[in-house]
Amino acid sequence: MKRIRCYLPNVLLSFLLVFCLMGTEGLLLVKYAALRPQTFAAVAQQQALADKAYATLTKEFNTRSNSTGIPAEVYLDAIGTDMLSKGITDSTAGALAYLNGETDSYQFTMDFSALEASVTAFFEQYAEENGYEKDAVYEAKVASAIEEAEAEILFVADTFKLSVIQKNGWLEKARHYMGWLDKGLLLCASSRNFTYESEPVSS
Repeated sequence: MKRIRCYLPNVLLSFLLVFCLMGTEGLLLVKYAALRPQTFAAVAQQQALADKAYATLTKEFNTRSNSTGIPAEVYLDAIGTDMLSKGITDSTAGALAYLNGETDSYQFTMDFSALEASVTAFFEQYAEENGYEKDAVYEAKVASAIEEAEAEILFVADTFKLSVIQKNGWLEKARHYMGWLDKGLLLCASSRNFTYESEPVSS
């Protein structure tokens, strides 16, 4: 009779234990695996995202050269896959640092000094060869070419579109709820311990 009375509590506590274990493992997976820069870096390497980004930019700048007259090499020779790979890594690391409360803001950027020098050199050579005056209009065209190229590179290099997520306010909202992750882990761990201690032993 005692076994029958203890059977239902045992079953209920067993179910609770299973859900606590699943919840703990799921939250640990999110906190210590999914939300780590190394995880995103591994995905980027496995999927060759830097190579794909470079291929996308190659196509884009070749298409633009038909309308702008600026050879694609002016841009492409100044970036390379190593630069894009670093950009992908920096993008995810910066977003996760913001998400985890390690920084107060997130803004993805890259070192475009080589690109700016390449574009400027092209325009200067063009101006000298064609007798083009380096006036305000000239400076505006150089600045516009650089700005458009940088924006395109940043968009393509941000392969996980974390800047888009940030722009839409979703990253900030996720950051707000990150504190609940630790609380959830503590709750699941506490419930699991309570289940272990409370489980009745039938005779």
